[in-house]
This record gives sequence, structure tokens and C-alpha cells, in this order.
Amino acid sequence: MKSLITRFILGGFLLAAGLILHIGLAFAGQKESGASSLSKKTEPLWEIGVGGAGAYAPHYPGAEQSQFRFLPFPWFTYRGKVFRSDDKGFRGRILKSDRIELDVSVRASLPVSSDDNDARSGMPELDWLGEVGPRLQINILKTGNKYRNARIDFELPLRSVFSTDLSDSFDWRGFVIAPSLSYRNRNINGTGFNLKISGEPIFASEKLMDYFYQVDSEYVTPNRSAFDAEAGYLGTRFSLGLNRKFGSRWTIGVHTNVQNYSGSKNSDSPLSFETTNFSALIGFKFALFQSDKHVAD
Repeated sequence: MKSLITRFILGGFLLAAGLILHIGLAFAGQKESGASSLSKKTEPLWEIGVGGAGAYAPHYPGAEQSQFRFLPFPWFTYRGKVFRSDDKGFRGRILKSDRIELDVSVRASLPVSSDDNDARSGMPELDWLGEVGPRLQINILKTGNKYRNARIDFELPLRSVFSTDLSDSFDWRGFVIAPSLSYRNRNINGTGFNLKISGEPIFASEKLMDYFYQVDSEYVTPNRSAFDAEAGYLGTRFSLGLNRKFGSRWTIGVHTNVQNYSGSKNSDSPLSFETTNFSALIGFKFALFQSDKHVAD
């Protein structure tokens, strides 16, 4: 049953991706004469808008169960020389040259109720997770020819992790480091589509591993033995993202990733079952307000 549901959801996301691709190619065909200028276009300095996303993801890394959520959200984009908030997240540039960029970036993860997860039944809830820390990006290869702004980058983020229930709980959960190799292609062959493919091994401190996989004596049951989690290799994530802007205000995107936990330091935890997890997201954004001033994106 679980496999059937997963296949159904995966098929739905692939169908949605295909629909976006079809509409985008038709849209690009109507504006073929202006395609060559897209690689040099500018964007508003700031934008404010609303959006929504449907996300399917495991409860936590290696979890046997997954969840689907639809999240409406406000959003803000700012394309300043130092502070930026865009499709790469919110970050502050510390250093930027032609090949090297050093910034501070953030990430977030969804909460999970232990009542909804069989393996964690009776254990503390998993709250919202936030990550913040420096990231070094080194450009290995880039081209502005027929591939239109294609580039290969090495990224090395080191983020501090914290959890919160968005009310009175705020706890530090250690560190995570995830060196990645990514391929980006903006405006693929003049179609307006932006593509990103990446792979990253993930390493976590003991405190974060404890948060996911530790089983203290008070939570031991006949089906859940005690477990002492350790720092080390968490798993490897492979991601693919595709998005396109329609007109000056609408953006639609699809993001999928596969996580493999073979050889994970805490794979023997009774809270970790799956060696492979799948995640997918499809979302849209609409810009309500845009600045008159435009800058190079």
C-alpha cells in the first residue's frame, strides 16, 4: 500500500513537471524572437508576494513514514549586493569575486508529531528545524555560450541547527555540514527554464543525531530498544529542481530529491528504517509588489 501511494505521488509530481515544461515551451515559442536577451535581463531590486507549495517528505531522515502538506506563504525577494533573498534562500554576502562567494544562509524543515509516527510513538515531538551558518561557494566551470549561463559549483555550508515549536521552545541541536557539487543552467536554450542538479553527502554532530535517533531508557518499549546515537555520516542527498517565470509576476517550480542512508552512522537505531527516502515539492509564487529599480540577477 505504501509503495502504491508513493508511486501515485511520484507520478503526480512528474505529471506536474511535464505540464510545466509543456506550457513553458509553448510560452517560449511565442517569444522566440526575444529569447537571446533573456540571459542579460534584469530583475526588480525587491519583490513582495504570496505563494503556495505542496510538499511530500519523510518525517525525518531515514523515517519509514512520510507526510504531505500544503503550505501557503508570503515571500520577499531582495537582490542587493550584500543581502539577498531569492531562490537560493536568505543570505548575506561576506565575500564575492568572479569565482568565489562566501555568505551566510538559512534553511528550514517541517515539524513532526510523534502521534503520527509509529516508530516515535510516546517520544518527544520533532519541532520545526532551522539552520543558519556560513557557506563557501567555488565556481569550477561556467559558460555563457549556447548552454546559456551554465555553471558547475562546489559548495561547503556549515550550519548551526536549532529547533522551535514557534511559541516558547527554542533549543540548539548541533551542527550539520554538507559539501555539494551542483550543476545550474539558467534559461536553458532560451526557453526561460532554470535547472539545478546537485549531490551532497551530509555529516551531523552528535547532538543533531541524538535529536533524530537517540532512544533513552525512559522511551524503551518491547519494540524499541535503547540506542545511543553518534556523530558522523548521515546520508547522501541527490536533488533536481526546475522552475520558470511566466510574465513578470508568476513563477512555478518543481523540486525533487532522493536521500540514501546506506552506511549511515546510526542506521541501527530503532528509529531509522529506510535506506532510501523520496521528497518532492511543487509550488508557485505571485509578485504583488515590485520595485521600479531593476538590477542584474
